[in-house]
Amino acid sequence: MKGYLILSHLAIALSIAQKAFALGFDEQQQQPLRIETENEQPVAKPNIIFILVDDQDSLLDSISYMPNLNKHLTQQGTFYRNHFVTTAICCPSRVSLLTGRLAHNTNVTDVSPPYGGYLKFVERGFNENYLLVWLQNAGYNTLYTGKLFNSHTIDNYNKSFANGYEGQYTTDILKEKSLRFLDSAISHEDPFFLTIAPVAPHSNVLSNGPLVPGADLSFSASNISGKAKTSFRGCQDSPQRLRALQPVDELISEITDVLNEKSILDNTYIIYTSDNGYHIGQHRLQAGKECGFEEDIRVTFIIRGPGILPNYEETAVTTHIDIAPTIFDIAGLPLRSDFDEDYGELDDRELLGVSLEKVVHRLDALLLVLQSCQKQNCIRPWDVLHPEGKVNTLKDALHEKYGDFYQVQSKVSFSRCEYGYIPDAEGPQTGLTYRDGVEWHQWV
Repeated sequence: MKGYLILSHLAIALSIAQKAFALGFDEQQQQPLRIETENEQPVAKPNIIFILVDDQDSLLDSISYMPNLNKHLTQQGTFYRNHFVTTAICCPSRVSLLTGRLAHNTNVTDVSPPYGGYLKFVERGFNENYLLVWLQNAGYNTLYTGKLFNSHTIDNYNKSFANGYEGQYTTDILKEKSLRFLDSAISHEDPFFLTIAPVAPHSNVLSNGPLVPGADLSFSASNISGKAKTSFRGCQDSPQRLRALQPVDELISEITDVLNEKSILDNTYIIYTSDNGYHIGQHRLQAGKECGFEEDIRVTFIIRGPGILPNYEETAVTTHIDIAPTIFDIAGLPLRSDFDEDYGELDDRELLGVSLEKVVHRLDALLLVLQSCQKQNCIRPWDVLHPEGKVNTLKDALHEKYGDFYQVQSKVSFSRCEYGYIPDAEGPQTGLTYRDGVEWHQWV
C-alpha cells in the first residue's frame, strides 16, 4: 500500500529557497508511510482514529511528559520529525486538514467571520463536503467530537445541543463520548473513523497585573547590572500546559486498551497531531502562534497501524495538506481531484555552479503560480510556466536559455495587509508563459 504523506509544492519552494536544493520528482521512490509490504494486509477495511489537539508545541518537547503517547503510539508507530502545518492558526489549519486544500483555496483565512470560523466554512460549501462526509459516504461510521472551529455556536448550528457539563473536565467528556461511540461502532461490521479533538493545551491569556515596562526589556543600556528591577515570570504557566495534556495522555491509554480488548487494535490506524504549534517567549514574542517560526509551524505527527513500522522516525518533510489524501489511501479510496497534493519529494542535491540570483528568479515565478493555484496546477506548477512540458523540476528551469524569461517575470507582492484573501491587495495573480521557439522580444 502506498501512502501520500508528501510535500506540498509551497513547502518545497520555501525549503529550496532556504537550502538551495534541487527539486526532482520520483513517484517510485516515494514511500513516506514506510509500509511493511511483506506483512499480510487485513481483509477488512481498517478503522481510523484521529486525535487532534490544540496548540501543542513540538520543539518545546511537551510530548516527553506524555508516557502513554510514547508507549502506545511512538513506540508502536512512526514519528514524523519534519511535519509542518501550512497555516499556523487553528481554523484555517483545521479546514485545510479536513479538505486537503491550502488556505488560499479554501479561502478560510481567519478564526472568525467574515474571513474565517464556522460561518465561513459553511459559506464556502464545506459543511457537506469534507473528510468525515466523504468517509461516511464511503461506508465508514464517523464521529467528530471536540473542537471544530470558532464561531460554532448554538445560534448557527442546526442540531440539538447539550446544556452543558457542569463540574466535568472537557477532555474527560470527549473521552467518554469516544468510548461510547467505540462500544457501538465495534459491534457493527462497517469500519469507523473517529476524530477526537481536545481543546488542550490551548488556554486563554488572562492578565492579572500591569505589563512589564518597556525599559525593562531594553538590552542597550551601558550599565547593565545583571539583576532585573522586577521579576518577570512570563512562562510561569508552562506547567499548566503540561497538566492540560495529562487527560489527553490518559485518553490515549484508555482508547488503545479498549481496541486491544476488542481485538481490533491490529486493524486500526491511530494518528496524533496538533492543529498548529506554539511559541512561549521565543523570538521575544508573547505566547502565541500565527508566525512562520518553527515553534509555530512544526508539529508532532505520529501514526501507528497495520504495516506501519514500529518505533521508527521519519525525516521526510510532510504537511497537514497530506493528511486527508493519506486517510483516503488508508481507506482504499481514490484520491479526489481537488486535493492540493503532489507526488514529489525534495531531492537533496546542491545546485553547484548556479548563482543564487538565478535560483531566486525561478522561485519567484513558482510562488507566483502557487499563491493562487487550483487543483492540478498545484501539483504541476511548472506546466503553467512551461505548457510545452519541457520543464518539470527546478533543475530543468535553471537552464540558461530560460534566464531572460525568469528575470522579467512578474514578482509576488502585497500592496497592503488584510485579514483575508483579497486579490487586489496581493499584486499580480498571473505571470508570463514561456513560448518555446519564439524569441523573447517577439512576444513581450
